[in-house]
This record gives sequence, C-alpha cells and structure tokens, in this order.
Amino acid sequence: MLAGAFDIGALAVASALRFLGKQLEADEVVHQFRRCLTGRTRNARHVCLNGGDIQKRIAYANRAFLCSGRIAKIACSKRDAHQRRKHKAEATGRKLPLSAGGKVLSMDTAIYAFDRVCLLLIRVLMRLALAVDDFRCCLPRRLRRWRGSLRGVWRRWMVRHGLAEPPPFARRGRRPWNRTPDHLEEKLVRLHVEQRLLGAGQLRFLCERVLGFRPGRGTVRRILIRRRDLVVALDQQRRRKPKRITVTGPRHLWGADLTMVWVLGFIPVWLLGVVDYHGSRVMALERLRWPTTAEVSRALDGAFARHGKPLRILSDRGSVFTSDAMKKFLADAGVKQTFTYPAHPWTNGRIERLFKTFKQTAFGLVWLLASFDQIDRFAADFVRWYNRDRPHSAWGGRTPDEAYFGRPKRIPARPERVAYFGGRLSWWHFD
Repeated sequence: MLAGAFDIGALAVASALRFLGKQLEADEVVHQFRRCLTGRTRNARHVCLNGGDIQKRIAYANRAFLCSGRIAKIACSKRDAHQRRKHKAEATGRKLPLSAGGKVLSMDTAIYAFDRVCLLLIRVLMRLALAVDDFRCCLPRRLRRWRGSLRGVWRRWMVRHGLAEPPPFARRGRRPWNRTPDHLEEKLVRLHVEQRLLGAGQLRFLCERVLGFRPGRGTVRRILIRRRDLVVALDQQRRRKPKRITVTGPRHLWGADLTMVWVLGFIPVWLLGVVDYHGSRVMALERLRWPTTAEVSRALDGAFARHGKPLRILSDRGSVFTSDAMKKFLADAGVKQTFTYPAHPWTNGRIERLFKTFKQTAFGLVWLLASFDQIDRFAADFVRWYNRDRPHSAWGGRTPDEAYFGRPKRIPARPERVAYFGGRLSWWHFD
C-alpha cells in the first residue's frame, strides 16, 4: 500500500513536469524511481514494503510512464495548437474563443490538483502505517522489525518535501531489548576468569546459583566474546608479577648447576657451570669425571681460589647439592646455600640460559663432539669469549667483564680479530 502510494506520487510528478515542458526533470524522476524499484538505492527496502515480484513492478512502472508520456504529449500538442491559434488571431485581428484557452487551463489545474491529492494520500498512508506500527505488540514478531524502517521512511520523506528539518546528527543504534544488563555481564566475566576450567554449559548453571540468572549457552559465549577486553584486563590483574633476582655487587650471588653433553653421540659427559648474577659473568665451566659431590666440591673450590668466595650460592635440589658433604663444604667456606623451588628451574635462569648459549654455539660449529679434550678446549674458549668479547643484551651491549668490573663500554677504532674454538669462530677482541 505504501509503495503503491510512492508509485502514484512519482507518476504524478513526472506527468506534471512533462506537461510543463521540463522533459529533463521528468526523465530524472523516472530514473530515480526505477533505481528504487530495482533495489539500487539504500532505501529500496523501505520503498518496496508491499513485497511482490520486482519484475512485475518494473513492467507496471514502464507502462505507467509510457501512459503518462502520452498524456503529456497530448497536452503539449493541445497547448501548441492553442498558441498557434492565438498568434493567428493576433495577426488577423480576430479574437480567440474562450473555450480554446479553457481546455489548457483546465488540464493544468487538473494535473496540479492530482499532484496535491497524491501527496496528501502519501501522508495519510504513512500516518496509517505508523499508527499500525505503534500497536506492534499485537502484530507477529516479524512485523515488529518494521518499526525502525517505517520511521526512517517517514522522516526522510518529510525532510525531502521540506515538511521537517533534517536531524542534527546521525541516530545511534538502539540497545537490544533482551540484552543482559552490564552489571550481570561484568559479574559473569569475573566468574569466568575466576573459574577457568568451566565451559559455557557449566558456567550458565553456576550463574543461576551464584548470580541469580540463568543465561543460555550461546548467550554466555557471546558475552565473553563481546567483553573480551574486560577478560584480558582481569587476567592481567590476577597474573602475579614475575620476581627478579637483583644484586648490587660482585660475588653477592652465584648460580650453579649441572648439564650433560654427549661425546660421539653416546658417551655422557657432565659439565658444572657457575655464573655470577652481577654482570652474568661465567665463574666456571668445567668437565666433571662423574656427577658426585666430591667432583662438584673440587670444581667449586677451584672457582673460589680464582675469583673469591661469594656470599650465597643458588642451586637446584639435586642430590649433589643437597648432600651433607656439600652442606659441610659450603659451611666451612662461609658460603650460604640457597635452593630453587621444586620443579621450578627458571628461578636459576641465568645458569640455564648460559648452558643454552654454550650448546647452541658449540653444536653450531661442530655437529659432533669427538673427545674429552675437545670439550675442555671448547669450554675454556667459551668462558674467555663469553666474558671478554661477547656483548650482553641485558647490560646494554657491555661485555660481562665490563659489567662485572664496572668499566664503561669500550669501542675501539679498529678492533683486533681473534679466533675461538679451534679457528672455527672468527670474532673481535674488545678488551
């Protein structure tokens, strides 16, 4: 019904424009109307509210425009005939009959009246559609969705014909009437962050008992997706800040541990590594005959003789470090012993990272360690290269020796080239 009123109004405007000789304006009205019918404008869904076959409506519009064109052509021909009779009467000095001009005037008046009636009909039909829409509760659910569309059509039509002013800003989207309140969504998200092991199905039953409302499984998923920013923020608040070990000077804390490499791919060899947490300087990287407390005590005693005794030493809870003999050895040396958490190797992360760097460097140069002597040479070269010439990212590019002894970063004009690991690694000497 509403789209039919639009059709009548468009035909009336086109007919009036053609009768008045404004063919270009009439063609523009025809073009815009056909675009609305074929769905090429954004408001086509509002114009075609009565449904039906689009092809039939286009055919109907074409026939109507052809008919209006014939009417306008006949009216224009009568107007031209009237003008010719008028000029002929003026040339001959005779008077023009009143009936000749009355026909044109009556046709003009009829078209104007028809146009006004069509506009009035459109307004009446729109008012009727809006009145019906106000009682949407009595209509089927599918028809309730037309409210926003009808309101938009009415507002645009009033603005287009100068009967209302355009809105100062774009209309915001409305909140769905059945959406979960914000405070309940926030409580559900907090419940999800607190109970990470529960899925959407179990979470909805927990919400029923704890929060007093029972959402559906899909509703729980949509709320968690919609409020993902809040989920991330709550996760960051619950996450504990990592604890970092800080020291203020050399020999305050040493980290010690054992690692294993293979000779010829099947003979195990244990290495003892010791690193100072101040400057990440390697204190010892030595091969052991066997992973026993006596061998570890011998290697630590040599490190104490070369670099001095630390205040504390940090190690894991391996049997070689927790034995009574090791405790007695460290107590006699005046060194306090500290252990990492069980199954928590990253507490002593400095020595673990040192072992990774050593293995990546060694096996990046050779694919197989051939002998015990080669391991000893590689360990000695690694200690010298790591401490003296390798820049450390944690200390702003300074080498561990520069950070350990408090020296500034040295940048020589022409650094000397040196070779490590039997000539397999070519490097620069910075000390």
